[in-house]
Amino acid sequence: MMGQRLTGPCITIFLILAMLSACPTFIRLTSASAPADPAIDVHNHLPRGVTLEALIKLMNDAGVRKTLLMPVFYDGDKPNGQGISDENLVVEFYKEQPDRIIPFLGMQRRIIDRKHCLQPDAEAENLLQLAESQLRTGYFRGMGEFILWHYSYSYSDGEQGETVKIPADAPLMKKFLDLAAKYRVPVIIHYEIDEESLPSLKKMLTYGRKVTIILAHNGGRPDPITWKALLDDYPNLFYDLGGMTRLGHYGYASGEYMKNPIDDGKGHLRPEWKPLYEQYADRIVGIGTDFAHPEVWASNQKSGRYSTMIAVFRSLLSDLSTETVEKIWFRNAEKMFAANTSATNAATGATGTVKTGFTGAEAVHVVMVTALAPIVPLFTLEKRKVELPS
Repeated sequence: MMGQRLTGPCITIFLILAMLSACPTFIRLTSASAPADPAIDVHNHLPRGVTLEALIKLMNDAGVRKTLLMPVFYDGDKPNGQGISDENLVVEFYKEQPDRIIPFLGMQRRIIDRKHCLQPDAEAENLLQLAESQLRTGYFRGMGEFILWHYSYSYSDGEQGETVKIPADAPLMKKFLDLAAKYRVPVIIHYEIDEESLPSLKKMLTYGRKVTIILAHNGGRPDPITWKALLDDYPNLFYDLGGMTRLGHYGYASGEYMKNPIDDGKGHLRPEWKPLYEQYADRIVGIGTDFAHPEVWASNQKSGRYSTMIAVFRSLLSDLSTETVEKIWFRNAEKMFAANTSATNAATGATGTVKTGFTGAEAVHVVMVTALAPIVPLFTLEKRKVELPS
């Protein structure tokens, strides 16, 4: 009514409605099946310069309950290196936040190159011995990310990646698979699937049938037919969705680096992937933000890319059934990366207290309204009761 002053919630509602009416490109990134529970980020990294405090804040702001961290060791002993030098930093993160961090034994190392993988020498054997001693502690939930078949890239923010072509069934990789089988931990592998790389991948999957093998980035970004055939032929194979939104380096929906994207460029799944994700929901471990470079972590404070990427994943998954959404959002990861409770508690002194950043069993349900280009998030918060797995 004219002359009345809008206050409190009315102002929030008025502003949202005004933005929706003024800009038709705004859409609501939730639907009946959009995930409301806190996510598990199953593909992220620990390069130089990342602090636990900053990471936990990002997770809380984005509605992420746990993050799988894979240390990056590239040139960690050099002043301007991308990686870290402390083999136990990820364990220290885990000890401080055992209910928020999933620690992996990092495998992004200069020694894991074509020469050492094809002809393991004493240096490679030393790495294997280090890996076994670390796995024996019981802290690590897996090993990775092994960069075996990788396309080069270069971005304006300073991120760069080299071309790597290491056959998946290389002798050194087989030795790591033997370790994974011995300690019953999964491995995460970056392996772009193409005509040249596929034969050795099949040999590796056959050799490692006793190992849970996770192919990063939607299974190495194959075409849907190959994606399905590999899952049918190898029951030990799983995929993660690390970086597979149009904001991630492996999910571009257009341009030079595009390869079999799942994102239609508007925040929804391409139609060819929907039935496959429904059929193979148990084989997709989860989503992933894939912050592998220090530059990404540094720029995120200004760009808010982490929260936005989680929001886009919410939008992508909202095209699927509720059961499938929950599996990909957190249930599959909870099951795969569950700790040996007795061993872990003995090693860490953990009591099982959940440190979610939320109050009790109340999780913050983020309802996002966003413009697609550029992506500018607007949040309203509403509390809902959810069951948080212990």
